Amino acid sequence: MAEIELLGDAVDETEDEKADKTRLQAYYDEHKSKKQEDYTEKSWGIFAAALANAKSVLDNADATQTEVNAALMALESAVSALEAVVSPEAVDKTGLQTLYDEGCSKSEAEYTADSFKVFEEAMAAAKAILDNADATQEEVDAGYQNLKNAIYGLVRLATLTELKVTPPDKVEYIVGEEFDKTGLVITAVYSDGVSWDVTEAAELSGYDLTQAGEQTVTVSYQGMTAEFRITVKKPGDQKPGDQKPGDQKPGDQKPGDQKPDGSGNNGSGQTGTGNKTSGTAKAPSTGDPAKLGILILVCTASMFTAAVIIISKKKRKRLAAGRRTRRRF
Repeated sequence: MAEIELLGDAVDETEDEKADKTRLQAYYDEHKSKKQEDYTEKSWGIFAAALANAKSVLDNADATQTEVNAALMALESAVSALEAVVSPEAVDKTGLQTLYDEGCSKSEAEYTADSFKVFEEAMAAAKAILDNADATQEEVDAGYQNLKNAIYGLVRLATLTELKVTPPDKVEYIVGEEFDKTGLVITAVYSDGVSWDVTEAAELSGYDLTQAGEQTVTVSYQGMTAEFRITVKKPGDQKPGDQKPGDQKPGDQKPGDQKPDGSGNNGSGQTGTGNKTSGTAKAPSTGDPAKLGILILVCTASMFTAAVIIISKKKRKRLAAGRRTRRRF
């Protein structure tokens, strides 16, 4: 009987111990500021219920450790199951809007009925996409291309009289290169004086960049053609005159280089034979003030040496003459 009473006292003491809510409180504080609009409705409902239960346990002074642990586990599970709402990608309608505005200026009286009907349908489709707040970027891009094709497909009632072609910047190619349209401008001129840039609508044909030689590129638009020339070269067919400014061939001498035989650049940008003094010393160019000073010093020293030699010779002659005079006497 005494053992039963002792066991009962131990159980009472365990139940009377205060539950540790530290971890639950910290986790609750960490996630209580989450916003419903950031998550899906279903996952938020589960999280909100777990969060409310955790708050209830935290506020319950009589909550047991088992209840605290269960509330923490439920909240952790709900947090890990939260699904963020995927924001739709920003859709850029700028290009479509610009093209649509351009199309609004077209007059039915200037074009054939069939071509203008296609154009009107493309304009209506573009307007629907522009007005649709939920339109995707793929729909916008498709609407743009459709309207662009319709505009280029418009056939004017006026007669096309001329195609003016400004050749592209690049007209020389190496076999295998891709055609570069940069700088190419094709203008359609009509009998009513209207000129229209049809660079993107015109077709190019007649050239083959896999074959070397002079080639003619044919420009075609609504039954009219024009031409311009390009040159396709084989790799290694560059002529000496094709060398780019600043290119240096393996055997070319750089300015200032001196060849082993003493020839080299004379300081003026021209190649010539280097002047020499005694031995292997080279005379400095007179075009450089510093070198000119050295040249003057060398010349002065040479003149001084020559003068000393001359004076010495004259002195020896006088001494020799004096000896001969003394011998006579």
